Amino acid sequence: MRQFNEEFGTMFGWFDDEGFRSDIPALRARYPELTTLEAWARHEWTVPAAR
Repeated sequence: MRQFNEEFGTMFGWFDDEGFRSDIPALRARYPELTTLEAWARHEWTVPAAR
């Protein structure tokens, strides 16, 4: 990635080395309306129409 774009390389390096950290159980306790990507997709996402 770094050969393509130095900033992208730095960003993806950070994702690999550090990444985002969050306490999901604490967030769910504070915001019970939070959903998972899987639950959202199951109820909200539809397959795009064929071309």
